[in-house]
Amino acid sequence: MDKKTRRAKFITKLIILAVILIGVYIPLKNHIDIEIVDKDKYENIEINNYTKVDKAEEMGIVNVNSFHSSYEKSVVLFTSTWCGPCLHLTNILKEQAINYQNIQFFEIDIDANRELAEKLNVKITPTIVMIDATRAAYESNVGKEDIISDLNFFSIIGVSNLPTTYTRID
Repeated sequence: MDKKTRRAKFITKLIILAVILIGVYIPLKNHIDIEIVDKDKYENIEINNYTKVDKAEEMGIVNVNSFHSSYEKSVVLFTSTWCGPCLHLTNILKEQAINYQNIQFFEIDIDANRELAEKLNVKITPTIVMIDATRAAYESNVGKEDIISDLNFFSIIGVSNLPTTYTRID
């Protein structure tokens, strides 16, 4: 192998390595930036229609019907302390709670409220449950754009018009 060929192979390997490093670094950097920015975003802001529930039974929440209050619609986010995406979704829902004053939002720790999670068929976190006067449905695989779009439909029409990715709770 001559000197030109070795040099070309070496440069090719460097380019491949650079592409791999950039491909890993940029998404990782963006993820870390998002987590740092979102971590304390709404910590000191009181949101009237957002409730963090420590013990559901103590608040009288024992099944899907317990979420009906002065609000016609409720959104429940099941989280866990060890779930990274849950923190991000919590901040998204707090932001949306400010936008959708006609919906009551709840954040419930799945580990502290296992019985309620089982009754609502929630097995993993994060899971979002949307409840209106007649029905409830849940979705486990959600992203920011999905939540915003789904909340828009939900706020206007209710559970019946949610995408088919939502599983009905009967």
